[in-house]
Amino acid sequence: MDTFHNLNRYNAIETRIDKILWVPLLVARVALGAGLGIVLGMAGLGIAWGLYIFSGAVSQVTLLAMSVAGVGIGAGIGPGVAWLRLDRSRVSASFMIFVLGILGGTLGGWLGYQYGAGQEVECCAGPDTAPFTYTAYGATLGANAIVLIYITIRETIKRISRPYAGAGRESTNV
Repeated sequence: MDTFHNLNRYNAIETRIDKILWVPLLVARVALGAGLGIVLGMAGLGIAWGLYIFSGAVSQVTLLAMSVAGVGIGAGIGPGVAWLRLDRSRVSASFMIFVLGILGGTLGGWLGYQYGAGQEVECCAGPDTAPFTYTAYGATLGANAIVLIYITIRETIKRISRPYAGAGRESTNV
């Protein structure tokens, strides 16, 4: 009985900390997701480029598809790791964060490449920044935006559906 009360007290303190520090936690998770997204996106770009070179592919479309997919997967894992809560999330919610991050990263990478490719002026010099750099930036932005929207909707639904729930673990699983 005493262990149950200590667990409830710990959960109540943890819930109060989440309510007080939600803005710094949000900023920290978004910053961590962006940092990991850029690093893992560039790593994904390097892996995709290596696979393209060593597979013997010659089409530029293949290079573009592999690069966007590699950057999208890498950049999508970044916010997934940043928003991962092993102590309070169900596996399906964590899996959904990673899936949405990868989809958002791939879409953002493609849009970033389209933007970066349009920066080149054909008559004069080349662009200052390569289109694949915009691919990594777009993938990171897309993955973080989609994951942040999903988390916001999930937390809003959780608060609306259980406004007076206690501080136990059953009230935090959505």
